[in-house]
Amino acid sequence: MSRYIVKRMLQSVIVLLGVTAVVFFALNLTGDPVTFMFPIDTPIEVLEEYRATSGMNDPKLIQYGRFLWGALHGDFGTSHYYNQPAMQVVLERLPATFLLAFTAFLLALVIAIPTGILSAVKRNSVLDSIVRFFSMLGQCVPIFWLGLLLMLLFSVKLKWLPTIGSGTWKHLIMPTLTLAPGTAASITRLLRSGMLDVLGQDYIMVARAKGIHNGPLILKHAFKNSLSSVLTVLGLQLASLMGGSLITENIFAWPGVGQLMYNSILNRDFMVVEAGVCLIASFFVFVNLAVDILYAVINPRVRFE
Repeated sequence: MSRYIVKRMLQSVIVLLGVTAVVFFALNLTGDPVTFMFPIDTPIEVLEEYRATSGMNDPKLIQYGRFLWGALHGDFGTSHYYNQPAMQVVLERLPATFLLAFTAFLLALVIAIPTGILSAVKRNSVLDSIVRFFSMLGQCVPIFWLGLLLMLLFSVKLKWLPTIGSGTWKHLIMPTLTLAPGTAASITRLLRSGMLDVLGQDYIMVARAKGIHNGPLILKHAFKNSLSSVLTVLGLQLASLMGGSLITENIFAWPGVGQLMYNSILNRDFMVVEAGVCLIASFFVFVNLAVDILYAVINPRVRFE
């Protein structure tokens, strides 16, 4: 097992190196960041002097090496827009993003687990058809459209909830309702598929023949054994909510990493963008590694190779 973990960690390091390379060179292709750090009427001599002293006249590979060395130490430079260390700016927004992602994830689980189980148990029934329809609908509805629709209904028409911002539990409701349906739909469909596969196994039929009641049979045996196929998606969905809430945070002006990244891209604040992308990529890698290990713990038949 230790050999497998070390192998996966080495693969994770390679992935992170690839992410840093793509982010660094892609951002540098968008233009010269120095022109956005100074007023528009700044003399050319001042710009050239700054490029020389900051090392921006060096070859890109040397700049990337310097950036990579700083990233390994948690130093992504200073944000020219916020005039603070870039990683510090990102970390200040991280709790808001984590709160939104975790709340949406919990709501998705509350919806997906019972509906997925019921849909599998009541296969080909009216309830199953309704669950499958809404699962497909949840994955097809665009997030920005759903967010604006909720805003129009609960804020403009009913005036129940605040439109934008944060600070109270009411501000969290609409962003959560916007993010949760897509995640719930994915988990529901996969859980239903896994449950149907387990319910068709011979040991389930034997258990039924022995007179085991439907409730314990479904929860203790079928649901538990179908978790191995759902676990990977659960981890990826949580990581996706952490990194993919950019649209939702901008719609509701939620002060998280997604909104910060969007504003930093507009302001050409490359240091903050690099810090944010690397932090989110690290979270993805960590979640994938944890899921791979838990997968084998839940399903002992899996062998580490």
